[in-house]
Amino acid sequence: MPLVACEGIHDYIKENEVQKKVYLEQPLVSEHFLETCDNPQQLYLSILPWLDFSSFSHARSAKDNLGIPKCVFGRLDKQTGELPFSVEVHHGLMDGLHVAEFIQQIETQCKLLCEQLLG
Repeated sequence: MPLVACEGIHDYIKENEVQKKVYLEQPLVSEHFLETCDNPQQLYLSILPWLDFSSFSHARSAKDNLGIPKCVFGRLDKQTGELPFSVEVHHGLMDGLHVAEFIQQIETQCKLLCEQLLG
């Protein structure tokens, strides 16, 4: 599905709902996924809004490409504002400093998103 330019966050949310319906009707493992799953220039991202966790471990197989970063977001605690997040990377490809900078960017973008939604 082609990317659609949106004027603001509320337009983005509406467009996302449309695309979500389209993608939920497709098979979980598509031809596109199978063709690109080993491409190291990507990020595996899961969102588990039903789960609060303090750590997360990804399933592995012998053919896993360990160079692809894997991130998981959990359920937002509305009282504390905490959002569980796990990131798994290959230490030979990046250092803890890079992971910390990545997480700081996620925090910054989440704060900006909240400001837009509340503003």
